[in-house]
Amino acid sequence: MKAKIFNDIVEEVCRANYISQEELFSKSRKRETSEARHLIFFLLQRKGIKSSHIQRMFFQKGHSMHHTSIVHGVKSIEHILTYDKSYRELLNKIENEIFE
Repeated sequence: MKAKIFNDIVEEVCRANYISQEELFSKSRKRETSEARHLIFFLLQRKGIKSSHIQRMFFQKGHSMHHTSIVHGVKSIEHILTYDKSYRELLNKIENEIFE
């Protein structure tokens, strides 16, 4: 079940951000790529998936990271959501596509 949620979120976030999964799981530090990863962390945690499991799922896709990167990513998205209405709309659109 968690793998399906993970795959659905990855697919939708990549589509919404116009990046490939190859780019997402690469070592790229470009802003649009790292922000997409952060959004995935945020959405997965919102679905109750723990950081350790998120870390494992990314590792299986070839992207290793420390759990603190996930915590930082979630906080980054929470901060963006406090002031960016268009980002909140994007998040709502992605959640509607995935969870409904």
